Amino acid sequence: MRIKQRLEHYRQWQREPFSYTRDSAMHKCNNCGEEFQGNYCPTCSQRARLGRITWKSVWLGFMELWGMHTRSMPYSLLQLLLRPGYFIGDYITGRRQVSFPPMKMLVIMGLLVLIVNNLTDHEATQQAVQVTVDDDFESRLKLFVENATTWLGKHKDWGALMMLSLLIWPTWSLFRLSPRCDHHTLPEGFFIQVFNSVHLLMLVLAHNSIAAILPSIRGGIGSGIYLTIIVVQLYRTYKQLFGHSHWGTVWRMVVAVTVAILLMFAVFLSVVCFLVYLLSNGSEGNQYLLGGLLFPLPQLAVILVMLAVSNACIKHQLKRDAKRQQQQAEHEQVMSQEPETTE
Repeated sequence: MRIKQRLEHYRQWQREPFSYTRDSAMHKCNNCGEEFQGNYCPTCSQRARLGRITWKSVWLGFMELWGMHTRSMPYSLLQLLLRPGYFIGDYITGRRQVSFPPMKMLVIMGLLVLIVNNLTDHEATQQAVQVTVDDDFESRLKLFVENATTWLGKHKDWGALMMLSLLIWPTWSLFRLSPRCDHHTLPEGFFIQVFNSVHLLMLVLAHNSIAAILPSIRGGIGSGIYLTIIVVQLYRTYKQLFGHSHWGTVWRMVVAVTVAILLMFAVFLSVVCFLVYLLSNGSEGNQYLLGGLLFPLPQLAVILVMLAVSNACIKHQLKRDAKRQQQQAEHEQVMSQEPETTE
């Protein structure tokens, strides 16, 4: 019973971890001398209860040097790890004072991952590709494609980050009608994927740090477990953020990830074709320019069909739920109007 109660307490904390109280006592500001009620001075914004300088003050001063004295990044990362969907929902719905700035957090985490990769993955830093300037056009094109696919295969983490950036549109299309975070906009979807990217970089940092000690986890079963953790964390974030059922979250997430992969493939084809066009001359270059415009069309057609079918299913489900709620309300109204029978 204790375990069940603790789990319930943890779930309640995930939904509402923050509590705010207003200090009703009278204070005199040590800075400007203003007398006031509340947590902060209305004249100079200094805190009401500063107290003496302690070692905590030293630590906060050190963190202030890096811009992490309030809404600290470690605290935001902990929130993102324990309650990712609820934490993102707090930021999207306007409770932004509890979060470290997400774009700054993404840049810092990206730099940390790059540093750890350079220190731990010696094979990646020492490997170099020999390119000769005398190669013909076809050889250079083939070398470019091979290098790009090899890089994506070796750096799956950055490929996953690219995919997350392409999840903005499918996530908005499939999750905009949700019990929680309803009708979120595309700019809000951008910040949702920024937080997801930070979460992914946390997993990448942990994985690469462990792999530096145990190199065997980079492949085989270790790689499968790592990928499974990423998928589970993405599902957990979407489940908490949007509030759908387990099945409703799973099928929407599968469709959104599939759309993002198709978009990434279409973008890759277009970039290759346009680069070839810039490096080539004459009619051959015009053919690649036309290919850069036409090659993504099949993928875009499949994406539009998938999203259209998914949105049709969502609208049908919403109509069915609304009809069911209306029937239930009518039934309750009829039951309340029936006269009570007496013995």
